[in-house]
Amino acid sequence: MVRKVINVLFVFCLMSAHYNTWASDTADTAAAFFTCDFENADQRSLWQLKNGSCQNKWYIGQPSDNQNYCLFVSSDGKDTSYKSSSTTIVAYTEIDLPSSDSITLEMYLNVGGEGSDYLKAFLAPVDAEFQPNTTKEASGFAGKYYSTNAFKFEKTDNYFINKLKNAEKVYAKAANPAPCSSAKLVFVWRNDNKTEENPAPVIDNIELKARISSINKTLCKGEILTLNNRNVNQAGVYYDTIITDGGCDSIIQYNVTFYDTFVVNKDVEICSDGSYVLDNGTVLTTSGVYTDNMQSVNGCDSIIVINLKVKEVFDTVIYDTVCAGGVYNKYGFSLTQTGSYFDTLKRTNGCDSIVNLRLQVNSAYNITHVDTICNGEIFDKYGFNVSQAGFYTDSLLTDDGCDSIINLNLKVNDTLIADIYDSICFGQIYSQYGFTESESGVYTDSLQSVNGCDSIVILHLTVNPVYVQSADSDTVRICQGESVEFCGKTLTTSGYYEEKMQNIYGCDSIRHITLVVSPVYWTVDSVTIQSGEKYKFNGKTYTQEGVYTDTLTSIGGCDSIVTLHLTVSSSLIEVSGLQYIEIFPNPATTDIEIVMQSSANKEIINITDMTGRLVKTVQILANQSKTRIDVSDLPKGSYILRISDNKTVFERTVIIQ
Repeated sequence: MVRKVINVLFVFCLMSAHYNTWASDTADTAAAFFTCDFENADQRSLWQLKNGSCQNKWYIGQPSDNQNYCLFVSSDGKDTSYKSSSTTIVAYTEIDLPSSDSITLEMYLNVGGEGSDYLKAFLAPVDAEFQPNTTKEASGFAGKYYSTNAFKFEKTDNYFINKLKNAEKVYAKAANPAPCSSAKLVFVWRNDNKTEENPAPVIDNIELKARISSINKTLCKGEILTLNNRNVNQAGVYYDTIITDGGCDSIIQYNVTFYDTFVVNKDVEICSDGSYVLDNGTVLTTSGVYTDNMQSVNGCDSIIVINLKVKEVFDTVIYDTVCAGGVYNKYGFSLTQTGSYFDTLKRTNGCDSIVNLRLQVNSAYNITHVDTICNGEIFDKYGFNVSQAGFYTDSLLTDDGCDSIINLNLKVNDTLIADIYDSICFGQIYSQYGFTESESGVYTDSLQSVNGCDSIVILHLTVNPVYVQSADSDTVRICQGESVEFCGKTLTTSGYYEEKMQNIYGCDSIRHITLVVSPVYWTVDSVTIQSGEKYKFNGKTYTQEGVYTDTLTSIGGCDSIVTLHLTVSSSLIEVSGLQYIEIFPNPATTDIEIVMQSSANKEIINITDMTGRLVKTVQILANQSKTRIDVSDLPKGSYILRISDNKTVFERTVIIQ
């Protein structure tokens, strides 16, 4: 069984042959094992559409009222409307079923319908065959799958009648008919022959979900969780596919949580004749980095990193300063002059040390600063907090910590404000003066002037319109030989044409047209009848030899000229069984009716094309006077119709248009 869908959906899925025996909580959750949004061409190609000759058919594409690819019913393949006609059509694709006992269907659905119209969804065996049906009930080809494997929707049981008019997400549930095997997911649309109630079904974003087992697992940071051939060292959700005792694939979800382990740094100083004892009883006497372990409340180890420093008794050289006029009174000294001094001190950790002091007496300074700010700003350097131009004086500490006189000569520069009125065309972006705007409005931005101050720019932006010709008038149909004028050009060939022009605002305006040129047909037909026979041609009956012309209208609305060359012959031998024959209509579109004198003999009607190839055969039963022949499946053109019994052959040229 191929599990290609699971491999796509479960990124962390691992293959396993056995369950892992961990002590953890388990729960049930749902996961998708089949998805289809029809945007992927490979997904679209897996669907089978069973449509009959009715106008309403299943399609996969982009209907005119929806830009997404979807599965929908349409009478023309362009929009989601359908015609009044009795039909039952089928769309299905093959899927792989999981090991769960039930399956949930989720999809977006928009559907109308009236009378006995309905949309049904069910599961069927992979070898089940479905064909379109025009009977009232679909059970003739769907069989027992409607009742045993149908999806039960939460609003409307197992089908929809006049329920949804706008697209919404719907949910349905069905029993799993064949776990761990393949099946067909089938959608059936049935509409009766009453007035249609649009829209026809539109289906998108299909998801089939099944229950999966969930296991919660907690570990300490730094530990590794082994899922078969994969090592997991980060928290997250992981999936595994295992083989159960019954040989089925089963999906397990692992919810993995990692607790942190803490690292605590501790600095310790001792004298050289002392020691430090760790929690585990280890006695330390040498400087270095040591580790000790303790257990946290979540059961994970926490590491204590001890940075042990053993202090010896040694001379310490200290370089320090004092401001002129001050007294240096640290380490037991009382000094006012620059120089080197010595003393023996008792350190706080109990170790004796000899202090060598190198003392520097620093001087104070008198400094004047010249600076500028912008209007509205506050100058807050050197201990000042001023916003007006002027000369200011303050006492500050130097880098050496001594008082110094600071003088400030402050200048205040002005801030500029500018209004800009400008316009762009619709679809453009205004990108001057630092703006990136595409809609009409008033916008404000700050720029820097030459003096370094902000200049406020107020942009009054107008977006001028760009006109596009309405889509209601963009298709023009003409006949072969005619022309149409478009933006100064004469068009005679089918195609899409587009022209750009400039409107009063200087913006491009777009006009476009789709031209459809329908052909004009000329048909010449030569027919020979027996003297006394009648020939019907376009609703008229002819008995005299001659050339007759009639003008018809083709499906494109253009004239088609049909010319009949009628010959009356008296040379054929008439046989009583085939004396009186009428064939009409001629030309024909869908069927031909033959009226003849009934005979006790069976007669054969053969229709051949102009190359002599047999395209249709019909048998006339004895004593049958009227026969109707369906010619809707024949291409347009001229054909030879032959009627024969065991004595004679009657020939007539017929036209299919």
